[in-house]
Amino acid sequence: MRFKKSFRLQFALIFVAMMAACILVSIVCSNLMLARFYRYREINSLKSTYYDIKNMIAGTGQQVIGENYGGESDINKKSDTPVPSTGDSESDEAVGQDNYDGYASRAIAFFEIKNSLDRISSEDNLRIGIIGYVDGKIVEAYNSAGVDESERILETTQSYIENGKDKTAVTSDVVYKSQDGDYTIFLTQDTYSGLYYYDLVGSLSEKTYVILRFNYQSAQESAIVANNFYAYIGIVVIIWSAIVIFIILGRFTRPIEKMTAVAKRMSNMDFDVKADVVGDNEIGQLAESLNTLSTSLEQKIIELKKANEELEFDLKKRVEIDEMRTEFLGNVSHELKTPIAIIQGYAEGLKMNVNEDPESRDFYCDVIMDEAVKMNSMVQKLLSLNKLEYGESQLDMVRFDLVELVSGVLSASEVLAGDKDVKVIFDEKEPVYVYGDEFLIEECISNFVSNAYHHVDGENIIRVSLEKKECNVRLTVFNTGENIPEEALDKVWVKFYKVDKARTREYGGSGIGLSIVKAIMEQHNRPCGVNNREDGVEFWLELDCKTE
Repeated sequence: MRFKKSFRLQFALIFVAMMAACILVSIVCSNLMLARFYRYREINSLKSTYYDIKNMIAGTGQQVIGENYGGESDINKKSDTPVPSTGDSESDEAVGQDNYDGYASRAIAFFEIKNSLDRISSEDNLRIGIIGYVDGKIVEAYNSAGVDESERILETTQSYIENGKDKTAVTSDVVYKSQDGDYTIFLTQDTYSGLYYYDLVGSLSEKTYVILRFNYQSAQESAIVANNFYAYIGIVVIIWSAIVIFIILGRFTRPIEKMTAVAKRMSNMDFDVKADVVGDNEIGQLAESLNTLSTSLEQKIIELKKANEELEFDLKKRVEIDEMRTEFLGNVSHELKTPIAIIQGYAEGLKMNVNEDPESRDFYCDVIMDEAVKMNSMVQKLLSLNKLEYGESQLDMVRFDLVELVSGVLSASEVLAGDKDVKVIFDEKEPVYVYGDEFLIEECISNFVSNAYHHVDGENIIRVSLEKKECNVRLTVFNTGENIPEEALDKVWVKFYKVDKARTREYGGSGIGLSIVKAIMEQHNRPCGVNNREDGVEFWLELDCKTE
């Protein structure tokens, strides 16, 4: 099936069919029109030759057949008729000389005519006969066919002149007759040979006639031979052309086949393949365009994949944000619902004087105030986080002692230990100066330390350390206890995300502290992170180090 659909084969078949049709039309036209063309051509040739001979003989100023014709052609032989004597020797000599000069002039003229007639007969393949009437007799003055046909030429010409056709022939039909009646063309079938001739019989002067004969049948046979020759040549040409065009088309179809294979591999997303077709023609340009298209498609698909990955990431992020938003709303609702309910309950109790003693009223008021502080703290944290995330908070970059700042935070956070026997380790004594917003960095450290106090377990150790790295200082807050699940390490920075919701609820955490740390460090354009250790968890951040 593939071979039948081949462009190469189809084009070759179309080319051969067109060539065969052209040759066939040529042969048909030749069969139908070649003989007519020969007839038209030869009739015109006979007319032209007649006028050429007539003008040629008229130009000599001599009669081809004279009154003193002695039985032999004046063209073929000079007349030897004696000249009568006058009795005067001088006069006779003068007359003889004049007669001789006249005969010599006629001989030269007739000799030139004979040569011209011979040339015309040979070039145009004609039989030419010039006939005259002398004393009522038909005589021959010139015959290009020779002595053997002299009698037949005389007999044929006489029959034409006397009867208007050749009665000696099998058939004799008028083909053309001149308007002035000077000549007539006949189509004649010869009685002896059975061949067909075109005969032109016309007058050259009052007593002189010419007959021009052309073998029409030989022309027809030549046309038949020519047609057969064209047919054989046509078959050979068709076969030869089919082979040549099939081979030549291979030079064009092979590059196309290569490009088709390349296009199929490209459709299978294989863009490493290239069409190795070179040239300055259209096929070479097409191959170059295909290679350019392959490179462009590869680049576009890479970009599309990258954009698709980014889109998938954005969609995943959007889902996570939606989930966090839902969780955020739930957390906020929960965080606010509890203190609001407590405040509402205790306020109603005060209004209804459930406990009238001062101690009870003071307790109710303390609870209401404590819950209000928690609500206010959470709202303030949310406002701070919102400012940091939207860049509304301006950094106050200063140089400060990080050791002094950490020591202050640890001293203020001791109350968070509660009933736990927590061991806090911070061995740095020498000043370490860093560059940043001191107030915001203090909030980050406070969040790390507060988070460590709330999640410390096991050996109950909290270790704060500083590590200098070239121009940076890494602050690490470590606490012993359970590790954070690996899948949750990147989520602890998300607001309201809680690894252990029950524990977070116990100490009243809102899940906003680490989100604030992340936002502050991003505003400083510095990194922060969290790592699991064998016996606990560490949170860290880095700051620019400034030396005195």
